[in-house]
Amino acid sequence: MAEKIKKIKLLFVNQTLDIGGAEVFHTDLLSSLQKQHVDIRAYVSEPRYVNMLLEKKIQTQKIPVILDIVGNWKGLFKAFLLFPAAFLYYWTILAKNRNADLVLLSSFTEKFLVSPIAFFYRLPVLWIEFGPVHPLLKKFFGLPNIFYKMVSFIPQKVIVPSLHTQKSLIEHQNVFARKIVVIPCGRDITADQVRMLSQQKIVKNTILCLSRMEKGKGQDLLIKAFSMTRKENPNAMLQISGMSSWQTELSSLVKKLGLEDSVHFLGTVQDPLVCIARSQVCVFPSVWELEGFGLVMIEAMALGKPVVAFKVGPTSEIIRDQENGFLVEKENVTQLADKLLKVLKQTKEIQIISAQAKNDFYHLFQIEKVSKKYMDIFLRIKRST
Repeated sequence: MAEKIKKIKLLFVNQTLDIGGAEVFHTDLLSSLQKQHVDIRAYVSEPRYVNMLLEKKIQTQKIPVILDIVGNWKGLFKAFLLFPAAFLYYWTILAKNRNADLVLLSSFTEKFLVSPIAFFYRLPVLWIEFGPVHPLLKKFFGLPNIFYKMVSFIPQKVIVPSLHTQKSLIEHQNVFARKIVVIPCGRDITADQVRMLSQQKIVKNTILCLSRMEKGKGQDLLIKAFSMTRKENPNAMLQISGMSSWQTELSSLVKKLGLEDSVHFLGTVQDPLVCIARSQVCVFPSVWELEGFGLVMIEAMALGKPVVAFKVGPTSEIIRDQENGFLVEKENVTQLADKLLKVLKQTKEIQIISAQAKNDFYHLFQIEKVSKKYMDIFLRIKRST
């Protein structure tokens, strides 16, 4: 088996415009795979993403041509203009790496552009599809959906992190069920890290929301729920991460509800795990229709922090209500407020639930366990040499 692992050469290509949970997961996954003697060549677009991979000693180059096919009309028009240059660039990459055993693709642009080139070179292709894509593919009179269906026959397997995404791909994109493999996302959080982070001083009554700041991520619903929580627990504090133009609207809501002294906007958080360690409870209020997993939930679980989340999308596959966290009905701010009050009391029940969350992380979401499942897929479909 060791000899087979040493022979795997993986080409990873991924265009992204920002750093989020997907990029953090990719970095941990590739690093873990490299420790299993996988030879990785990565091509990514975002400069910070390049640095993240290089810090893990993964051979990485920056993609110079950015195509935004599922953004706005301006981005689509620009993509058509840049298409020849992008196609030539990706052809060059595949030609240079035509001895690879596998090609792993995550973003829509690469699935559309790189997949057919890999097919030409007879390179096995794997896709990672985090969340439902049909809302995006309906844009521009369904043109992206046409592109998707043109190339969806190419990948040998499509890896998804949840049954929620699997169901969406089968129902809306007509992806064959036999092609889909469900493997949850994971994080590289070790027992030693947890011990170090446990030395952080917990700020009592602190509620933390780590997420991108955008509509659909539920920060507005959380603020409304927090206003109810605050009435029953005047010492409660809410911290919200992220930076975007939507903060203006959120700040107005905070002011309207008289919460200026108890709601704090953190901006870009440099070390999310430290923020989690200092908090008493983590909230995942997303109601986003494209939600694929929710990496911050398993990060909180790893540190033994209770998680409260809306019961939407993949959250119920991660959080089991009253067992390793708490779920509330979608957009029900009254229920959310009640759950927050319950968790802040830090009863024996909450401690047991938090301990179960930590146990679930190490059994289900530790990156070594997740990457081994990826390796099983790699070994099954890699190109014969």
